[in-house]
Amino acid sequence: MNKLLLVLLISCPVAIAGTTDLVINHIQQHALLTGCEITLDTQSTIAHTQGLKSLLVIGPNVHTATQKRRVQINTPLERMQAHFQDKVDFIYINIVDDAVEVSALVASCYEHVKHKGFLFGRGTKNGDQLAQFAHEQGAAFVQHDDLWVIRKPHFLSFIIPTYNRASTIGKAIDSIYRQTDLQIPFEVICTDDCSTDRTLDILKRYQQKYENFHYYLHKQNGGASAARNTCVAHAQGDIIFNLDSDNMLAPNSVQKLVDYMDETGCHMACFQEIRYFTDTNAHHHSYFHRVKNNRFDLKDMIQLSRSPLSSGNYLFTRRCYDQTGGYHGRVRETWTFGWKQLVLGYEVAILPDTCYLHKVSMDSKWSQMEKEGRNDPIVLETLQAYPEVFTEGSNNMLVTYDVRKRKIHQDMVNDSFKLIDDELIEHIFAAYRFEADGCYEEALDAYFAAHKLGCTNSKIKRKISELQAKLITL
Repeated sequence: MNKLLLVLLISCPVAIAGTTDLVINHIQQHALLTGCEITLDTQSTIAHTQGLKSLLVIGPNVHTATQKRRVQINTPLERMQAHFQDKVDFIYINIVDDAVEVSALVASCYEHVKHKGFLFGRGTKNGDQLAQFAHEQGAAFVQHDDLWVIRKPHFLSFIIPTYNRASTIGKAIDSIYRQTDLQIPFEVICTDDCSTDRTLDILKRYQQKYENFHYYLHKQNGGASAARNTCVAHAQGDIIFNLDSDNMLAPNSVQKLVDYMDETGCHMACFQEIRYFTDTNAHHHSYFHRVKNNRFDLKDMIQLSRSPLSSGNYLFTRRCYDQTGGYHGRVRETWTFGWKQLVLGYEVAILPDTCYLHKVSMDSKWSQMEKEGRNDPIVLETLQAYPEVFTEGSNNMLVTYDVRKRKIHQDMVNDSFKLIDDELIEHIFAAYRFEADGCYEEALDAYFAAHKLGCTNSKIKRKISELQAKLITL
């Protein structure tokens, strides 16, 4: 279930109870918040939501449910300017006063809404004015009687980590700007990880050529994880596509991927085919990701020889990135990042009949680590760090596993490692997500539910104790 940051703007003292059902029904009717649940307590004018990270209700003498205090405002617009530091997912504006300057109010609120977030309201007769504003912003607009909604479009950040790729990075960047059918605003952010060739000179030229191209320079080489994290730190997008600097996108392929991610509700989406190429062969060979219903999950990760996340070149939400804590390590960092996404309970949507172009590089970090036998230990350490999701027999095997004598990916293909029961693991996934969002009470409830269903792993018991102690201090 998605978590929303919800704001109700009340332009004059009115009862929320009279509008609640209409608002919620309208949202559900237009399927605008797929996977989200919003409920309002119509008896007490206290707004409640399920799974919200934080909640603010703005209006004269309206009680805020999570902050446990009342807020008094002069005008919604002044309150908006004074209060918000972070953007929110959803703002409801109840405009019942014709004297309210609708244009200024809506424009101000729109600035505080996250990409793919909503402005929702009723009571205004300025539908044409709102529709024009939405059109100018590239946003969707729906109106039914006096109810209206504006949905802010995605903003896509392409990130490119690079190190000594002067011979290839230009082609990678050009493949982004060949996405001529992109219907959403985007930016390209590149981090040069202290290259010693002409990579930086090339990046400077692209920054002069495109207003939405930006680059950053590491003074010391920090590895691909650090370069990607630097890119994301400067990214504005609610969705992110990582493109490595020696790979290329197929023309007009990314918008289809964005649409597919929206359609499926997944937090990650990838192309089905990896089309490998070399300097002398434009189509060396291909690999196709084929899984049931084109959904790749944690169970697939430990049973299949190839993960669509291992290459690192795919689309994911900023929310998903934030919950994982970003990329870590210098070895198998894309595999471990993908594992952390899947262990939150998220799935990868694999878009059929699509591809991206991946260069076969014998000097790649993965190739070097594979020759040195350093890839498997990283995979083993990652699996060992999550004993709570594996059966007792699998944990016993992981504890004594010797990567010098066995190939861990071969054992994964042979179904040597098994996850716990689906119902049980869903509670653990939920606990991870709640804890990553700072929703500690909800996380504790989910850990307790897993424990009651039979998860006796010591890590879960430790998590319960830690959260109980944390909640006492809050």
